[in-house]
Amino acid sequence: MKTRSMPHIAIYTRVSSEEQVSEGFSLETQRLQCVAKLDEIYGENLYEAQVFSDEGVSGKLGLYDPAKPKKRYRPELTRLKHALDLGEFDAVCIYGLDRLSRNYSLLPKLIEDVFSDGSVELLSVREGGMECVTPTGRAMAQLLNASNALLCDIGSQVVKDASFRRRKEGYPIRAPMGWKWKAEKDANGRRGIEPDPEKLETVKFIISEFLAGKGARTIAKELMGRGIKTAKGTERWYKKLVVDIILQPQHYGLIHIGNGEHVKGTHYESRFFDPEDFEEVKRLLKQRTSEPAQFDTHPEYLVGGLVECKHCHVKMRGRRGRGRRRVHACQAEAWQQQPGCTRNSIRADWVEREVLEHIHSFLNQPQLLKAARKEALGLVGREGKRLQEDKRRLEDEIAKLHRKSLRWSERLNDEEITIEEYRQYKDELLRQQDEAAVALAEVQRQLESSARGSEDWAAIEQALSDMERLWEQLTPAERKQILREVIERVSVGKLEDGSFEIRVKPRFGPEHLVHVPSLRGQTLSKRQMEAYWLLAQGMTRKQVAKRLGQTVGGLNCTLMAGRKRLGAASVQEAIEQGGEIIEPYVKWLDLQGREQRLPGRGPQWPQFTIEERNVLMALAEDAKGPEIAERLGIKPSTVYVHLHNMREKVGAGTNKQLLEFAKEAGMLAEAALMR
Repeated sequence: MKTRSMPHIAIYTRVSSEEQVSEGFSLETQRLQCVAKLDEIYGENLYEAQVFSDEGVSGKLGLYDPAKPKKRYRPELTRLKHALDLGEFDAVCIYGLDRLSRNYSLLPKLIEDVFSDGSVELLSVREGGMECVTPTGRAMAQLLNASNALLCDIGSQVVKDASFRRRKEGYPIRAPMGWKWKAEKDANGRRGIEPDPEKLETVKFIISEFLAGKGARTIAKELMGRGIKTAKGTERWYKKLVVDIILQPQHYGLIHIGNGEHVKGTHYESRFFDPEDFEEVKRLLKQRTSEPAQFDTHPEYLVGGLVECKHCHVKMRGRRGRGRRRVHACQAEAWQQQPGCTRNSIRADWVEREVLEHIHSFLNQPQLLKAARKEALGLVGREGKRLQEDKRRLEDEIAKLHRKSLRWSERLNDEEITIEEYRQYKDELLRQQDEAAVALAEVQRQLESSARGSEDWAAIEQALSDMERLWEQLTPAERKQILREVIERVSVGKLEDGSFEIRVKPRFGPEHLVHVPSLRGQTLSKRQMEAYWLLAQGMTRKQVAKRLGQTVGGLNCTLMAGRKRLGAASVQEAIEQGGEIIEPYVKWLDLQGREQRLPGRGPQWPQFTIEERNVLMALAEDAKGPEIAERLGIKPSTVYVHLHNMREKVGAGTNKQLLEFAKEAGMLAEAALMR
């Protein structure tokens, strides 16, 4: 601790609400009480004091945590803790222990870090001096802190319970725009709300325009153009203000009681709109709201989300810098930054160039490639042994279920059981067989994939070596996908001479690199390969365009660009020439999964569960959703879920296509025999 002529005291004050101010806990009152206490101990004007005040923050909040930068904290207490760590104060004076902490873990941490060695004294106006040097004093301080925290928790819970009871009874907690509090209380002693004539038309206009098809931002501009004022009396409208009014359940006669549940309010008869309109505006808002642009995941920033500041260890965010260049900038606040950071910002193209050079340098280190290949083959061997055991177990289980089925058929023929018992058992048996068959198919797929471990590594090496040559042919999304597979983190630090140090942490593990495609011979884009592959499966151009989310004209442009790259005179010739090129990418583009979803291809009947088969049979008898639900004793929503799942499994767009596929595959006849 520095030598001083007079003691240097830190006064900490805190207030969290206006109620506390009215009760005599204002910041100025606390400061005057602390000064009086210090004058009594040290004498008037015989010490130096500095005040740290947190206004409008709860005592439950703690210090700033760099690992959780978005978490709320107490800024002045954090600054005081930093000054105490530097030894700038001899004592800390507070009005009461509850002003310093109402957190179960914060005060013990402060005692351990600051007050336990006796270099800094803790003074309290209400509790007196805290002897934090002795075990008894520390225990007493922690006991008082636990009592304050418990009282705070109890008070919060009482407020929450009262609020919940009020909402559950149909009374709102506040009067939103368009409503005002009633002048008198009702028979229950509670004050409800009633329409506010001054703001009523504004609320009705906003919701009516939104239901008519206008967006929230457009409505806000119209309100400003008309000079209509907000609830705070300003003429500045924002999209968020409009959305808050649209989603206010009070306008629809409802009260939100938590967890998405609503009850009818006491103002239900005076509502502006019906509850059905509330569901409609929520659906429209979800449908019209687009996802916000995230620079960390935007294809333009190839290593966005992977770059972190070496000094602050905070993720650097991609943004536009000077000259409209793309840069990665440190997001740490100035007072949070570590030495050497100084708002670390670097051009994105520099980082991407360094990352690519690092990938190529990996290929010049045979020992790393050898170790990685050895690890990959060992992983394949261990995984293959486990998969073989799972395969044998599942095959034995399926054979056992088949034998059970034969025994029950014999019992039915011998009239030992009734047909109802047989059908009930048969349904359960078929369900177990379906589950085992699906698990066996997945194990076989993993076995086929793991058996190609050494070939995958050859493709990986080829992909990395060809990356520089073929980089310009890849789309930004494809580049980003490849870089994210081979890079775990990029650390950027600024040196004293103004240059940057870029370190790349790779993840060249086999479990990551197995998804990197071989770029050898790639001349077609991802969209072109998908289009030609689907045409090769016998689909029409109209069907392919629908699959890819294009128009037929857009698909023709895609096919023409592919023909030019291949030098083919016709689409059929391009399909024949492109077969060898597309084949290595089938797994990467999920074309195998797409093939399973095409009508008439892949496993058919085993994909459906017992419940789905029953729904399919009812659908074949021209039954509608509610009728099917009543017949099977399930909810209509469950029927729609089964229909959706079946359409997804066979690649059908409508229920009519689903029935056509089932008839062609003979599913309906087989299901009729099973019933």
